[in-house]
Amino acid sequence: AAAAADLALPAADLVITALNDASAPVGPAPRTAAAAGSHWSVLVFHRSAPDGVHFKHADSVPGRNAVVAASTAAAMAPLLGWRGGVGVGEMRGVPVQANGYDCGVHCCVAMRAFARSWAREEAVAGKAVAEALGEDVGHAAAEMRGEFRALVRRCAL
Repeated sequence: AAAAADLALPAADLVITALNDASAPVGPAPRTAAAAGSHWSVLVFHRSAPDGVHFKHADSVPGRNAVVAASTAAAMAPLLGWRGGVGVGEMRGVPVQANGYDCGVHCCVAMRAFARSWAREEAVAGKAVAEALGEDVGHAAAEMRGEFRALVRRCAL
């Protein structure tokens, strides 16, 4: 809660956060795979959501992180100064990943797509992710991985 104080969350209209299904917080080794987590998805809080669903979850493996999304929304509500319901709507139209390793890439693409949609004053919805990924989800994921490699190279210099 102290770390969130500087973020002015009670005044934020949109909060986008990555979720991981880790069963334990980061800590010293040794860690099990379950403790470290194996799947990423996105939780969006949209204070002025026109459809009245203020917490929305985008998952490239539908339902995989639904419990994580619900518990995170419940924990975030007080930090956001939110006194409304904390039910989480699963976004429709979010592309499903075609392999067992691109959830993190899908998560990053989704976060960028939601931020861009909100900036254009469009609805923050699963179709924004579908549009960002386009028809060829594999190509879009490969393109994002390339962006990550380039960023790491620039940071390493």
